[in-house]
Amino acid sequence: MKKLYSILLAVALVFSMATQVVFVQAQATATENTYIASNTMYSNGYGKAYVERELVNTDSDNPDVVEFASKLIYEDVNGQKTVLKSFIDKTNAPYLALYIRGKTVYYAVSGAQNAADGIYSIKSNGSGETLLLNECDILLGGYGTMPIVKNANSLYKITNGQKVKIASLQKDTSGIVLFNGKLYFENKAYNIDTGKTKTFTVKTAVATKQYMYYISGSDNLVMYDKQDNKTYLAKNVCDVLGGNDNKNVVFAKKNSKGETTFYRSSSTNRIYTLATYTQLRKTAKFDNVNVAYTSSAATAKFVNGKAVFLLKGNENTFVQIKNTGGTTEFLRSCGKVPASGVNYNRSVFETVGKKIYFKYSDSEGESTFYTNLDIK
Repeated sequence: MKKLYSILLAVALVFSMATQVVFVQAQATATENTYIASNTMYSNGYGKAYVERELVNTDSDNPDVVEFASKLIYEDVNGQKTVLKSFIDKTNAPYLALYIRGKTVYYAVSGAQNAADGIYSIKSNGSGETLLLNECDILLGGYGTMPIVKNANSLYKITNGQKVKIASLQKDTSGIVLFNGKLYFENKAYNIDTGKTKTFTVKTAVATKQYMYYISGSDNLVMYDKQDNKTYLAKNVCDVLGGNDNKNVVFAKKNSKGETTFYRSSSTNRIYTLATYTQLRKTAKFDNVNVAYTSSAATAKFVNGKAVFLLKGNENTFVQIKNTGGTTEFLRSCGKVPASGVNYNRSVFETVGKKIYFKYSDSEGESTFYTNLDIK
């Protein structure tokens, strides 16, 4: 009898452990299969994909006739580069957005002279290009093998070459966040797997692979993880600018003088004062520094121990400060490139290692280019 009891106990234990493993894997699947698109660079454990644009042809008899090439490049972890596609244009850079699933790059393109508008997938070695949709909508990201797009006042998932409507929007809003297998918009959370929608109040939010940082209806800053756990980080917050997978986030609220001030909440829940909005605008050398802060007037990311801000102004400008506070430093201007991310999640610039990847315009603001910058 004791032997039989021991066997039954062992079987129960194994079943329990197996159930726990399945549960953990199920929880991880949604995050691992959720991809937030970028219009500059996307990286994962296999490599990174990014865009470079350069002048490739001029007509000596007619200097107004030029051609540019926007190159979609994949670079593996060993630094081996492969040009996946080269998109030709004569004036304005084509719309491009991208993300990587495993070793497959998904991208959206429109406005290129040598490629049909659409959403495509292509392997990291440049083979197996597949047209997923023969029109180009705003690419928000992907879930599993399905790209997620926005067209006017509607959200869609793409499957078998067709757009399947997910939801209608009350207005053509930019407040859309893709996180952990769900779309968050207009105080709703839509589960892509089940097709069910529930109420979820979000004033503004940013998402990473591991966390969504958002402002609740009562102006609290909340960190939301993939197991649906909520951690309250700060009160009376007016904006959230950016976060990372290490539980660090930059947010804005009024200080005791009524000035809009940016803070960092760290992984140990310590709050660091970074700078006021006025200080950042002065450092950015803007003409008018005493202007009221509006939501999305800035975005921020953590790079190499610094908080790097991109500010909207006469020219969109990068400013950095140590992530524990200190003196603000001017980095560079980006010209008149719009500072609104194509994925509607403030993905205006991206980071990998000690670099930031971003767009900038020429001195006349007529042409857009891509570059990267080391943060020291």
